[in-house]
Amino acid sequence: MIVMQEVSPEHGEQFDVLFELYPYRFGGQPKVGYPSNQLILSRELLYGLNLYEAPYGGKLIRGVWQPRIGLDIATFFAHPPSPRTEMLWYQRNGMIATIQEFAARSATKHNLIMGDFNLSSTTPRYASLFPQYKDEPVLSWAAFDLFGLEVPLMASAIDHLWYQATPIALSVKGEALERSKALTITQY
Repeated sequence: MIVMQEVSPEHGEQFDVLFELYPYRFGGQPKVGYPSNQLILSRELLYGLNLYEAPYGGKLIRGVWQPRIGLDIATFFAHPPSPRTEMLWYQRNGMIATIQEFAARSATKHNLIMGDFNLSSTTPRYASLFPQYKDEPVLSWAAFDLFGLEVPLMASAIDHLWYQATPIALSVKGEALERSKALTITQY
């Protein structure tokens, strides 16, 4: 499965070749567009995907991913706004609370939460969000070059993956997307 952040119609044409390799997707279709600027691609079955529009304007993509027969994983994809104003703080935190509520009521044993949450993985707030989940923060903003040395400690992870499951082979990798402010979350 590939989940891309900061995707726009301008990027859409670049992905046409991927649609044959990844037959299941959400985003880029004429009536769907790119909710919250996200595109989800999978080689395995994605079903029941729908868009929940929160009262405050946030959008949550939710559904089920079936990486193999008999294994259903509830999925929640979001890209809340960057909290640059007090109102945006409320919207971002409201989306996180909405995801927590939906995940707590999930009918599956396995949950996967992915997105650009505009929340640093080094904060106490991040650590308290999904304590029963395993997490994989992605270095969304690359390490800084300091006098020719790459300093990863100054990198920022605001794209995140949380999963609640019995052991499943999951790994996270970030890849740059041309003309995008952040890296994509790629999960295999």
